[in-house]
Amino acid sequence: MDAVILCGGQGSRLRGFIPEGTPKCMAEVGNKTFIEILLEHLMGYDGIKKFIFCTGYQAEAVERHVKGVIGSREFSGIDIEMYFSRETRPLGTGGCLVGALSYLSDDPAFVFNGDTIHHIDPLEMFRGLDDDNLGAAYVNDAGNFCGSFLFEREWLNGLSSMKAPFSLEDAMAKFGGVKKIQSLHLYFDIGS
Repeated sequence: MDAVILCGGQGSRLRGFIPEGTPKCMAEVGNKTFIEILLEHLMGYDGIKKFIFCTGYQAEAVERHVKGVIGSREFSGIDIEMYFSRETRPLGTGGCLVGALSYLSDDPAFVFNGDTIHHIDPLEMFRGLDDDNLGAAYVNDAGNFCGSFLFEREWLNGLSSMKAPFSLEDAMAKFGGVKKIQSLHLYFDIGS
């Protein structure tokens, strides 16, 4: 199964908390970067074997760091594929997915915000896919998205018809067909 991680953000709301020029996904939390913590978390889900990282701001630094994290002792012996889809200009959280399409299989794909960790129930998300819904997304009590999504390839292919930049939320509003699942789990978001 494929997992796309959106990690192109600048972290402008984090200025003053992270060093100038540090990409949001590389903000340190304790003694690890956020992307490292997210990858450790996602490795706990059986079936995710391919990761596509949508990079933008400081793309080379993010890509170098991710390669180092996945090549570390902690991840040794884990058989995964890794690809990078690099923005040459800001495309938004929806627009960047268009560039990632060529790396995706025909199976449904998870999409995760690179600044959010959220415990998901993959089976619950798959149950959200049906004839009326080609996507599933967790929302909190206020109805805000929790940064964890699952989309059928057919839904993702429709993104190519939109003009970038655009957000994933814009695409969901335009195309619909995404079941909102009330999250019963805590999530940690450094981007808001």
